[in-house]
Amino acid sequence: MSNIQSINISDIDLSLLVRERNDEYVADLQDVLAQGTPLPPVRIANVKEENTHYLIDGHHRTEARKRNGATEIDAIITEMSKQDARWEAFGANRANGRPLTNAEKRVAIVQMYDEFPSATSRDFATQIGCSHQTAIKVISEMFDEQAREAKRKAREAKHSPRETRRVRKK
Repeated sequence: MSNIQSINISDIDLSLLVRERNDEYVADLQDVLAQGTPLPPVRIANVKEENTHYLIDGHHRTEARKRNGATEIDAIITEMSKQDARWEAFGANRANGRPLTNAEKRVAIVQMYDEFPSATSRDFATQIGCSHQTAIKVISEMFDEQAREAKRKAREAKHSPRETRRVRKK
């Protein structure tokens, strides 16, 4: 069930955000708001089991309103689980707003891989708005890095000094 309502900005949990805030973009949105142009409502996940409202889309709009002195913001509020909210947050900018940069997409794919073990690389690509080949490449590089780290640790263990004990014979 979804509806648009005004929500107090201080009641919104920002912990599911996928990207860092871009202050230049926030300033642009502040200018738009100062001219009287309304922005679309943000998207909020109402996670009832935690009694928490998580922001899943509209980080920059929320910050712009806050900086302009607003205490409330219009929001589309949808009941969902925290895991569904996190999934939705990953896909929030694929079609509108400020799209994820390539670096942000890489970070998102790595996080999604850890957080959604049953999802496929194609699911990740569709959700964040990148090619399937990009998702496969990022995951492959992640495994390559893990393999290099394991080899490094094995070499270190092999060449590290070992404690030896003298056993006194009686």
